[in-house]
Amino acid sequence: MQFEVTADDTHVYKTLHSVEKSAAIYRSYGYGLVNRDLNKLAADVLEHAKRSIEGIRTILKRYPELAPTLANPVIDDDLSYKQDKVVVMGTALHQATRAQGRKYIDEYINLLLFHTRYGLADPMMQMGTNYGVDKDGRVVLIDIGELVFDKEAAMTAARTKSWKKADTYYSPFKRLHNKFIIPVLLKPYYRQQMLARFTSEAIEANWLQATKPDTSKTPS
Repeated sequence: MQFEVTADDTHVYKTLHSVEKSAAIYRSYGYGLVNRDLNKLAADVLEHAKRSIEGIRTILKRYPELAPTLANPVIDDDLSYKQDKVVVMGTALHQATRAQGRKYIDEYINLLLFHTRYGLADPMMQMGTNYGVDKDGRVVLIDIGELVFDKEAAMTAARTKSWKKADTYYSPFKRLHNKFIIPVLLKPYYRQQMLARFTSEAIEANWLQATKPDTSKTPS
């Protein structure tokens, strides 16, 4: 709802919508709000997207090794960006064997925790649409417009199990294509692993660990 998305054979291009366009998309999804409130909702969401993209741009300048985990975004001054084209996770899961699907789920959780080591987190956890599998078979984050950089917000998302509220987990909208929803046969494994591994304690243990100086080596 935040971006106009186009693609070619190798890249995806995302440009932020105007408030009016974003509000119209919310309206088309049946949000029962008056126009004024839809416009405020759209404005708030777009403002969050701008903060998220700006935050990623700042982090990548300091930690460029993160770029492949984000499908190698190239961010322009107006906060539009391009990324490597990948197979969207919902599609990848539906095409996968059960064993491969479980592997993608494991790697997805690994990625969530890996990102917390750099101080970024995804409170929405729309696995089916906001993640994908790149040409090398790695799970990557493809939506960089919904991230937070605050540990308490990240821990709250884990503690409240916000992944259970994700559209691609329980599909409240009929308009959401089935290809983006986590397959029924994989949901028990996904639920089990998220409950066991994606916890506030895990976030506490990992938060910003990759940004701390290496003290394991002492000067000679």
